[in-house]
This record gives sequence, C-alpha cells and structure tokens, in this order.
Amino acid sequence: MQVLLGNGDGTFAQGQTYNLSAGEFPTSVIAGDFNGDGKLDLAVSEAYCGGGCASGDILIFLGNGDGTFQSPALYDFNGIPRSTLIADFNGDGNIDLLAVTQGTYAPIMYILYGNGDGTFRASQLSMANSNMDLASALGDFNGDGRLDVIATAARPPGVLYLLPQVPPPQIPAVRLSPKSLIFGPQTIGTTSPPQTVTLTNTGTATLTISSITIIGANPGDYAQTNNCGTSVPINASCQINVTFTPTAPGARDAAVNIVDNAPDSPQSVSLAGNLPLAVVLSPDSLTFPNQAIGTTSPPQTVVLTNLGQQTLTISSIAITGANASDYVQTNNCGTTVPSNVSCQINVTFTPTASGARTAAVEVTDNAPGSPQTVPLMGNLPTATVSLSPLKVVFPNQYVGTGGLPQNVTLTNTGTVTLTISSVTATPADFGVTSACGKTVAGGTNCKIGVSFDPTVGGTRIGTLTITDNASDSPQTVSLTGTGQDFSMAPKPPSSATVSPGQTASYTVLVTPVGQFNQTVMLTCSGAPAGSTCSVPSSVTLNGSAPTPVNVTVKTVAASASLAQPGSFWAVASGLAMWLGGLPGLVILGTSGRGRRNRRGGLLYVVAFLCLLSIGITLSGCGGGSGNGSGSGGTPTGTYKLTVTGTFTSGANMLTHNTNLTLVVQ
Repeated sequence: MQVLLGNGDGTFAQGQTYNLSAGEFPTSVIAGDFNGDGKLDLAVSEAYCGGGCASGDILIFLGNGDGTFQSPALYDFNGIPRSTLIADFNGDGNIDLLAVTQGTYAPIMYILYGNGDGTFRASQLSMANSNMDLASALGDFNGDGRLDVIATAARPPGVLYLLPQVPPPQIPAVRLSPKSLIFGPQTIGTTSPPQTVTLTNTGTATLTISSITIIGANPGDYAQTNNCGTSVPINASCQINVTFTPTAPGARDAAVNIVDNAPDSPQSVSLAGNLPLAVVLSPDSLTFPNQAIGTTSPPQTVVLTNLGQQTLTISSIAITGANASDYVQTNNCGTTVPSNVSCQINVTFTPTASGARTAAVEVTDNAPGSPQTVPLMGNLPTATVSLSPLKVVFPNQYVGTGGLPQNVTLTNTGTVTLTISSVTATPADFGVTSACGKTVAGGTNCKIGVSFDPTVGGTRIGTLTITDNASDSPQTVSLTGTGQDFSMAPKPPSSATVSPGQTASYTVLVTPVGQFNQTVMLTCSGAPAGSTCSVPSSVTLNGSAPTPVNVTVKTVAASASLAQPGSFWAVASGLAMWLGGLPGLVILGTSGRGRRNRRGGLLYVVAFLCLLSIGITLSGCGGGSGNGSGSGGTPTGTYKLTVTGTFTSGANMLTHNTNLTLVVQ
C-alpha cells in the first residue's frame, strides 16, 4: 500500500510505502479518526490468498498526522472483507467499523466496536440473505433515529436490502413525588386546597397510562384531576392534583392508583386526612454538595407541620446516623406543636472527612410512625462534566461543502454515572456527527464529533449544548467557523442606452466573502442578436475589497444596399442609360463627318463602347446582400444581460449572477 501526498494543485507526490502480509491483497480502504487524536487513521481490508482466498482481516493504521502511519494492528475474520463502513453504531462517541465478509457458505456482517483509543472489540452478526456481499451505505432510512445499512447483492438478481439497526430494549419507569399526601383538619363536607403529586417518566420508552383512580378505604372523600393524558414521553412529567372532602369524622384513608405499562404497575400514593395526630416533614431529604472539609455550609431548613386534630408533643429533635457529628440542627419547635401549625428545623453541614457523609434529622413525638426522619447527605458522589476544548474554531470552509469534523472531549470527573439527555448543535451550519451515547461512567471520557457545513458566507457562530444529570447542566461549547463565498453586483448605473452601432459599458463588482482568495470564472449571456457581450474569462480575488470587472456590449449599425442583380429597376436603369447615349453617339459621329472623317469615326467608336459599358455595368450591380431596406444591425428593444461567476472545488460549485440592462433605440 502506498500513500500519495497531495501537492495542492491536483498532483500528488509519492509517499511512504506500507507492505501488507505475504499472500494478501487489499479489498477496501477507509479513513477515520479512530483514536480521537485529531489525525486521520486507516482501516485496510485484506483478503488472504495464500491457500485460495478463503479468509481475510482488517489492518488498523494509526496516523501520525504527517502522512505517515504506525505499524498496523490486525483483526482476523472468517471470510474475506469485501466492504467496510465507519460510524458510531452504539452511541458511545467512538467510531466503529462495519465489515461484510464473503465466507465459504454465506456472508457475515461484523461490527467492530471502537474503544476510542484505536482498538476495537468484535461482534458477529449474521446476514439475512446468502446473496448479500457488499455494505454500500449508511443512514437513518426508516426515521427511527438509528443508523441502518443498505446492503447489495452483486450476483443476479441485483437487489438492495435494508437492514434496520435493532434497538436496545426500551422500558418506561415511574417516579412519584411525594409518595404520600396528608391533609390537615378539614370540616366535614368542605373541600381542602389541592395537593400535587408529580409523576415523571425516568425510563427509556414512552409511558402509556391506562388509568388514574382513587382507591382504598375512603375513596369517596378524595378527588383527583391530572394533565397526564394517556402517555408521558421519556424524561417528561405531569401533575396529579388531589383534594379532600371528608364525609365523616375521624381519620380518612385512601390512595391514588396509577395503572400503566411500567414493570412495577400499578403505582400508588397514600392519602390520609383528619388524623388525630399527623406529622409532615418537608422536604423529605436535604443534600449538601461540594463542601470543603472543616468549613460550614449555609443552613438548610426542614418544616415540621402538625396536620392532626390534636396537639403534637415532641420528645426530642436530634441528629443521628453514621456521620452525625458533621451536622448541627437548631429549631423553634419547642415541646408542643398545636393542630395545623408549623415550625422550622435548620441544619448545617461541616464535613470532617472527604467522601460522602450521611446522617438524619430524627423527630420523636406522640404521633403515629414516630420517630419521623429526614435523611441528610453531604458531599455525595456526583456526575460532573469537564469539556475540552471550550471553544472550537473550524478552518475556513467553502459555502455548501463539509469539512472534517472536530472532536470535543467530555470527561465525567465525578464518581457516578453521567446520564446524557441530548447533544445538539445550533444553528444549522453546525452539526453533531457523533455523540457519547446515553451514559458515561465516572472517571471516563468520550468524544463528541462536531461538523461545520456553512450555509452562507462570512463568520458563523454556534453553540454545542449537552444536557445531562450533572448539577451544572446544560454545558456548552462555543463554535466558530467562516464560510467562504463571493458576491456579484453591478456598480451603478446598471443600465445603458445606445443606438445600433454603439458600444455599452458597465462595471460589475466581484467581492470575496470570508477571505475567499480564489479565481472566479466569468461569462456573459443575454446579448441581443447582432451584438456581442464581452467580459474577462476570469477574475482573481484577494483580501476583502471588491474587484471591478469591465463588461462591454458592442452593437451593430444597420447598412443601406443597392438594387439586387436582375431586378426590374436595375434592368430599366441600364436600358435607359444605353438608349440615352445612342443619340449622342449618332450626333458625335455626324458632327465629324465633314472635316475629320477618319478622326471622327474613331471618336464615335470610343464613345459608343464607353456608354455601352456603363449601361451594362449599372444594370448588373446591386450592392451585395442588401434587400433594399437596409441589412444587419442590432434590433431595437430592451435586453437583460446576465453576468455569471463560477468557482469549482472538486464536486462542489459556487455560482452567482448579476443582471444588467441594455436599451437599443
């Protein structure tokens, strides 16, 4: 295998040669950044023909970024690799390889999952038809958000096969907050203010809700309304509002019952009202993040409310648990809390060691369920995101063309798994070519590929946005690129009025956009018949200033013509002149008869021959190609001229036009 390095002018220089194994020959080559170092690597498919071309392998050459490559790593296959495609098939942010091999009995499709460091792990997938032997294209052909494969059958009958990527299992999951509602003292027959339960779908598939109802001992005392509908999308939430209207004295119990397609269906929220004694602590937990050892956090508050019909008697409020000494509480609750009255418990956190520190606020009283507790959590392991670089600047790119993607490294510097909801790039000039998948383990990183395909010329500014479960979500990376193009416009005036035979002159300004220092080919069209429009064949742009181009249109004047040969008037005029000269000749001959007989005869003969020649000549000439009314010339009228500029780079072309007006009168 030989690498040919481009000279930038359409020619190539001989580069380094890489020897393949003995008895092998390459069947395909594909380039990609397999180890995320920003340098192109090569995957070379080979057939081993030492014993009959029955097997093959893929060689991975990691690039050094200077046109040379490292020694290859080899991956063996059962069969000859016939075609290779690259993409991120499992959404982990690393480039994977898809290879179709022609085996002894049937084709086999392999996916080599990339590890992000230039190495791969293989997974074998059987093909669906023994005739298929080439993987030709990748794309989301069925609109399900996953890459599919188009495979071809080279042998008759030639057909295309669509191989949809099989999705992983999708399961909805329900989270309810809070999981119980307690209603304070409520007069029989009157309705309480509503309390709200939030339902969130934390799973990987849409939650389908069959019913939301009130069940239990006293369902008639409660009513619910909700905005959940029949389905809840992934990561979406809805609200269930519950009111309490007691129909009898004493404690009244029930539950909200949700039936859906989650594995733990049905889920329930307990309801209680008019309890003799009822303690509610809100919130139901406190978290103190990222507190330095030996420093004290700002206080956080727990509200204790007695929703019972009797006075609550408190025995103690204390901090308990594994790291109780890291927390301190103060409160204004005293020893009793009347019915439907609240008090506050303030908690601070002063960690004495690194790592997670846990404890609980514990309230001991005379209410059912005593002691009630509120978990305390400090410096818990969290997912934290580091992005590098924070700004991506793309090389200048011609409008309408795509360059090589650049990578942003996302590192989960925390100790728990990072869950990614979405990775997007805006505006449309920028795109995400590969993401990190749905999760990133603590202490690991992944690559996000970002592309720049400018839609207009000039500087384009965008944003890469990552939404996840880290505390600083969403995180962003600024994106900048310059689209290169040119524009064309007439320098006023853009209209000229001339008479046939005159020349019209214009000036067109060709302006580079985004440091477009290239040569633009020029043409002019639309000139009227009998005229020519001239422009330079090309103009080379430099810098940002417009370059003037002269445009000239030469018109042609109409010309008069004599009579045509053989016409009636030509014959008549010749005959008249001939006959008119005959009497003169007679007179001339007679006048010389007396004195100079010999000399007069000679003059007569000469004059006769001259007049005869004039008559014949006039009768035979008619002015070339005229038709008696004038010939040639540019017709009068108003014409639209179009000056077109074209720049070609490979298979891409930039084309712009500007219009001029010509009036011939």
